[in-house]
Amino acid sequence: MGLKLRINENTKYFSVRKESGTRAKISIKGMEIWAFSVYVDKRYYRLMAEVIYRSDQIERIRVRGRNRSIVLQNNRPLFRGRGLKHRRPNWKLIEGTGSNAYALERIIDALSSYLDRLED
Repeated sequence: MGLKLRINENTKYFSVRKESGTRAKISIKGMEIWAFSVYVDKRYYRLMAEVIYRSDQIERIRVRGRNRSIVLQNNRPLFRGRGLKHRRPNWKLIEGTGSNAYALERIIDALSSYLDRLED
């Protein structure tokens, strides 16, 4: 399986594609970056997510769209450290505006399912 890595020096944007044309998750110096899509208001939105901070208690994830970005924080590492695998983490909007509550809920659901799949 061959991967093509494209780096935009101005914005430090990383784009990875497999030979089949689909995107893949990459990890650069401990940072995780992945692409996902959400269906909101009869449209699919492609978004990029990256873990920008992780400690024993919290993790912060930046979600980027075409021209906006938000930062979400959860306490998932705290629960996993205490052995509470099935406890649902609390999510908080740290930066950006959550003008559409339904879209924000869909983004959080997509992030939660991705992070849960990483652990299994």
